[in-house]
Amino acid sequence: MKTTLLTLLAGLTLTTTAAAQDDWRADVAARLPETGALNLRSFNAGEEDGFMRLGWRRNGDRIELFDRTMMVSSDVFESMTAAMTADDFAPLDTLILWHQETAILTVETLAENGRATGTRSVLRPMQGEEVSPLEIDLPDGVMPRAATFVFAPFLDLEPGESITYDWYAVLPNAVASVTVTAFDGGPVDTPAGRFEETLRLEVRGTTPDDQIPLNDIYVTGGEVVRIDVVGRDMILLRRADAE
Repeated sequence: MKTTLLTLLAGLTLTTTAAAQDDWRADVAARLPETGALNLRSFNAGEEDGFMRLGWRRNGDRIELFDRTMMVSSDVFESMTAAMTADDFAPLDTLILWHQETAILTVETLAENGRATGTRSVLRPMQGEEVSPLEIDLPDGVMPRAATFVFAPFLDLEPGESITYDWYAVLPNAVASVTVTAFDGGPVDTPAGRFEETLRLEVRGTTPDDQIPLNDIYVTGGEVVRIDVVGRDMILLRRADAE
């Protein structure tokens, strides 16, 4: 139940000032709508292969997340509910159900006092269930990996600028430092139509040993219209509103 990973793209990038690195979370939190969602079709080697629906809503001092993702060719269906703080996107709690073939992986975590704890269980019909504990230290400023897709359209980055932060990926139970760098994305064609001007956000930073896929995220007009899975012939494109 591991996701195939990438080869990193190295390059020279410009960074924002230290002040911008410190302030961008508050700026994004102020711009983030009360509710929203990504609704994308996935394509693998040019063939439609499933979907990704990732949404959020503010609930007091929490931002609650949900995800429903299917990859037909891999016989995978994932559902997630999670929460993070509304001001700086710190992880709070997560529940993931990952179905692949006949097995069900359940991962549940709670983050508090700089540490995430929880359980991972794998249920295989006619074979029983395996349960193991999860523990990992969380550095200051860490965010859930899913937060990147939520706040990406609301980053105030110009081409050549970047931000760096730590994220926590629950399925591999791993923390990594990532850098998001902005580039001109050009036009993007999707089932929802053609978006003439986009910003491409390159998410880079983990190593091939980490079980965390990286992405290019194309944004425009406050929404994600395309996501590329780096190192794989897989993209996700915005669905038409009627779908």
